[in-house]
Amino acid sequence: MTSPTCNGRWSDDKSGAARATRWDYGKRRRCNRAACATSLLLEIMYNNPIAYFVTFTTYGTWLHGDLRSSVIRENGQSKVLPENARFYRHEQEKLKNFPVLLDGGQRQIVRDTIVKHCDIRKWRLYALHVRSNHVHTVVQSDKLIDQVSNELKGWPKRVLRENGFNPPKVWTGGSSKVYLFTEAKLREKIRYVAYEQGEMMEYYIDEAFRE
Repeated sequence: MTSPTCNGRWSDDKSGAARATRWDYGKRRRCNRAACATSLLLEIMYNNPIAYFVTFTTYGTWLHGDLRSSVIRENGQSKVLPENARFYRHEQEKLKNFPVLLDGGQRQIVRDTIVKHCDIRKWRLYALHVRSNHVHTVVQSDKLIDQVSNELKGWPKRVLRENGFNPPKVWTGGSSKVYLFTEAKLREKIRYVAYEQGEMMEYYIDEAFRE
């Protein structure tokens, strides 16, 4: 269903979830953004995801080469990069500001902003957990997953700045975006976000899924 000039597609893991991936169709070819968005929208409508699982990290806290591994793009595909001390040092040298760790007050701002924004947008927020160095969300929306991810990152950053937190960069550039297609996968991700993150920090759980 993807246009030859479009750079959006699915990568389905056969378990009720699918990750949004990207590739470049030719090094210099421009993507037809309208065709890309239309193609992806048609594919979403056809597959009918019931929610999104979106995760993003604070700036500088999970670099390529990290001992926890990371994901890089190679030949248009996602690839897990194992620990690589040399690569990690190179990434550290490229940082534009200090690594960002959110304190309790900042995490509350992020949580409250996301909860409020989802309410305004009429998106169903199933689960949210704001950690010191990353944010997990499970959300249902009629918008494209890229737009949802951008808004979940953008509005908290704006409110953080309004409250005096002004590093040049707050979040890592991208995010992990996974489509959820089954009730079982939805419940699995809600439980992971709400109850499997270790010490509870600032979080939100839909009443229907509280344990």
